[in-house]
Amino acid sequence: MTDDNGFSWKTYLESLALRVGTSSVKQRCELLETEVIGYVEGQEASDKEVLGLVVVLKKTIPLYVDRISRAAVHKVLASIGAQRPQTFGRAMAVVLDGAMETAQPRKTTHPDAIPSTQASRFVMLTWATQALDVYTREQGSDASDAVWKRLVLLTARLLWGIAPAHPQNIDRKAMSMSRSAHREVWRVVRAHPEAVGSMLDVLTAKADESETNAVLLGNVVSAGVRVAKAAVVERKAVIADFIDRVLISAKATPSYSSVRDMQAFLELIGSEFDQTFRPTISRMLVRSPEAVLPTCLWLLQAVGRDNIDLAPMYLEALAEPLAGTQLRSANEGVRRAAAQLLAYLGDTPKTQEDAERAADIITRPLTLGRYTQTEQRTAAYNLLSGVRAGPGNGWASSAVILTALLKMTGKETQEAPVNALFAAIGAHFGVLIGQQNVERAECAAVINTFVEAAQKGLALPDRSAVVRQAWAADAIGEPLWAWADAGADSESPLVRDYVQPLLVTLAAIAEKATVAPLAVGGGTLGAHVGLALALRLRPSGVDVAALAQHAANGDKSLVMWDKVFHKCSRRAECVWLLRCAEALFASGCSDKRMADPVLWIACRMPGATLETVRAAIDALATMSRTDAARLWRIVGETLFTEMDRSAPVAPTLCTWADVLHAALTGAGAAELAAAALTCHHPQASHVGGTSLWISLVQRAGVDPAELWHGHSYELEQAVMQALDTDASTDTSTSTTWRAAEALAADLVLVGGNGAAQRLLDQAHTDIDPEALRAICAEDIAVWRTPADQLFFDPVATSASDARRPLKGDDAWVEEIQRAVALRKNIPRKLSPAEQLLVTRRREVESAMRQRVEQAARGLRRGLAIVRAAVAGSASVAAANMLTLMRVVVDRAVRGGSTAATLAGDAIVDALMELVTCADGLDPVLRAPVAMGLLRARGFAVPAAWEQESMAALASRVLYRLRAGCERTPLAAAGFNFVLPLMQATADTGGWGGLAVSRVAADDEYAPTDPAAEQLALVVDILGFHAHFGFDEAMPRREMLQLLIQLMAMRPTLLAASRACLEQLASEMEGSD
Repeated sequence: MTDDNGFSWKTYLESLALRVGTSSVKQRCELLETEVIGYVEGQEASDKEVLGLVVVLKKTIPLYVDRISRAAVHKVLASIGAQRPQTFGRAMAVVLDGAMETAQPRKTTHPDAIPSTQASRFVMLTWATQALDVYTREQGSDASDAVWKRLVLLTARLLWGIAPAHPQNIDRKAMSMSRSAHREVWRVVRAHPEAVGSMLDVLTAKADESETNAVLLGNVVSAGVRVAKAAVVERKAVIADFIDRVLISAKATPSYSSVRDMQAFLELIGSEFDQTFRPTISRMLVRSPEAVLPTCLWLLQAVGRDNIDLAPMYLEALAEPLAGTQLRSANEGVRRAAAQLLAYLGDTPKTQEDAERAADIITRPLTLGRYTQTEQRTAAYNLLSGVRAGPGNGWASSAVILTALLKMTGKETQEAPVNALFAAIGAHFGVLIGQQNVERAECAAVINTFVEAAQKGLALPDRSAVVRQAWAADAIGEPLWAWADAGADSESPLVRDYVQPLLVTLAAIAEKATVAPLAVGGGTLGAHVGLALALRLRPSGVDVAALAQHAANGDKSLVMWDKVFHKCSRRAECVWLLRCAEALFASGCSDKRMADPVLWIACRMPGATLETVRAAIDALATMSRTDAARLWRIVGETLFTEMDRSAPVAPTLCTWADVLHAALTGAGAAELAAAALTCHHPQASHVGGTSLWISLVQRAGVDPAELWHGHSYELEQAVMQALDTDASTDTSTSTTWRAAEALAADLVLVGGNGAAQRLLDQAHTDIDPEALRAICAEDIAVWRTPADQLFFDPVATSASDARRPLKGDDAWVEEIQRAVALRKNIPRKLSPAEQLLVTRRREVESAMRQRVEQAARGLRRGLAIVRAAVAGSASVAAANMLTLMRVVVDRAVRGGSTAATLAGDAIVDALMELVTCADGLDPVLRAPVAMGLLRARGFAVPAAWEQESMAALASRVLYRLRAGCERTPLAAAGFNFVLPLMQATADTGGWGGLAVSRVAADDEYAPTDPAAEQLALVVDILGFHAHFGFDEAMPRREMLQLLIQLMAMRPTLLAASRACLEQLASEMEGSD
């Protein structure tokens, strides 16, 4: 259709299809919000042309990922809906339905395909709800209307595709998108409450029923209960029939969301749930348990135990088949789902009678021997561990279950079912002793049976070591430890009569192990349990003090016995070893070897689980609350070693962070300094992108700056001692060195100028240029020779080796003796005179090594401090640039070739890092200034910087500096960085000097002298900065020396230098 102005929708849509693909968000918004909406509102379009426009907009679904562009598309759709609502609804139904049919994976190359991603489905859902809203507002909600019905079913399909299919698939992003999709649907339903009934009719119609309708059905019911409850109640039977046929009777398990979103309806029917769905569930348990069990679990979770009493249905319909049949299924998925459902239903009884009956039903197949396979019994024991009855009835259920489990203790010998069995026994024993409101008579028989069985189990022979350990750790230790944590009354009759004998028995095992560890055999775990509980609970009848003294007695200590903790493999062994260490620490033990098992479990144990690592962290946290300083004295050195040995994985870093935080809390000055160094270990210095030490100090409630001011000496000494390493050490691989550099950087960051000045003063002292220049090549060669060897052999080169001439047989015999000794590598015996020469030479070379080593150590440490100051804070480094340059240039660079040899690339690296702090200096000039200074002082630079002559480089840099400084003088940091190059220029008299004759001096066309020009440029640059003489951050001393030097060197520069000197002196008058 073409109007009078020549506008054609066909031509426009063809061009628009190409233009919507632009990547500019601004161009998209201008195109859609201004141009397209203008044509929609101002140009008449046929139904076919509206459909074509929607088809073009469909191309934006995979292209537009930002909210602004998508909002612009929605504005266009809203404009179309306002102008042509009926046509818009039909067009959207056709386009979106076709898009769903052609949806392809993300990597498709088809031009019209839409990737079937969750994001694309969400965009299409918003379009569908927008069309449904517009169409319902204009045309009403008639279930017989094909367009409206198609939009409802399309919305159902899209919503079902966005909702998570299983609880394990729910991540944060998917959950957020699913909630947004639900809000879109609820908005439409609440805006049109009159349409609720028609929507329910469409979604539950047998001709169109599908699981894809279930999620939207649940949403409509949830919103409809609030805005149109009568319509929902009227169709209650139809909805229940839909759930029964489509979800419960499905051959495959429906999606989790399909069942979860029925919660509002399940709450609506309330007590009718049992009679409505139980027949179908019972039938499906026989026909297809793998499909109905997860569905049944999700349904019951949606119902909620607080709203409906599930005990009758559980006891009469589900408990028997689940416990007797499904748990023995050959299908692992059926067994797992049955166990989850049985555990959930086991918690439902609300009366004592129902609780006892439920426990009896669950345990009956076990005691009757129906579980013939080991895996079945293990699953049953794991299931029983988590069964708890309702509040107030837990003891009744646990009494029945514990009685049944005690009957199985003599029938299990394999490790997996034994551990599961005794974990279940301990869980229910803990329930019984934890019920403070229960009369002793109601539990006495069960607890008495348990105590007798436990004492017999602990006395089994060595061949039953697995059973004895399970009794000690799982059945007795865990519940008693939890009971102590809960603050139970240790004077109650229950404790005196029943718990006390168990403690005495376990303490006897611990006492035997502390006296003779090797004689305990398989009872090591029981000894750990006994020692930990005895030290924790201190039962009467046990000499706890003597037991603790034995346990902490050197090599006989149970915890410090090297062969014990390396054998830990099970969770229970690790946990009880940690508890034992914790109890020993609380009793005053301070042996450093106690840290080995704790940190080994936390950081390096093979096959460690999150539970064992967390147990180690909890033990250290508990110990730190007792005495943080003593804990750090035990743990600190071992922790640093563990960091060197462990792989840099995230759980280990988290472990170290928690350990260090525990040690930092309440520790003394020395311990804080040691912990600060450990926090900066390369493996753990930055967790989450921030300094670990700073974050831990802040988490401990301390300001890092206040910590520096209060413990500056200890922290500074920790850095200096760590940097005082052998000069032959490779600093790139030394973790101690790198940790010290990182700590120094953080000290500069939190301490500011004060910390930087203290560290740089030490660096200035460490680097001794006089000592470096006094070292010769022979000194360095001696230093590099191994200490047990002589660089110069005084015997081989001494006059004594020039033997008297031998003749005849004597010469022949001595020659033979020398050859034999050389072949057999037999050292020749030295004479007293030769021995004296060797001794004196060793003393000389030792002094030479010591001199070189001291100079090299100081040089490396000083440069490390410089790098740390720059890394810590660029602003602090810029404020202290004068001191930094004096350390690097006046101390290290002036050390000459000796400093370059001993430091390697460290001097060059330090100077290049200072480049980043030269504030005010043109970034283009920073690297040339540094390279020029290094070349002027004889240091090796990269080959690329050797291609230009030194004269050309100096002239280029100085000309550029003079032109820039004439307009804007440099800041103090930039000028301090440039001045050493000007000093080097003056020291050499400039580069590229020419011998100019007296005649040529008067010839204006004669070649100029580059050296003279360079010195003149230096004077000009100094003159531009002379009026800053009052600024203490300026290198005033060096400027005065340089000006005096130039006045003496070049009479032609005398006037300019003197004027600059006078200006500088006048500005300095009155300042320090």
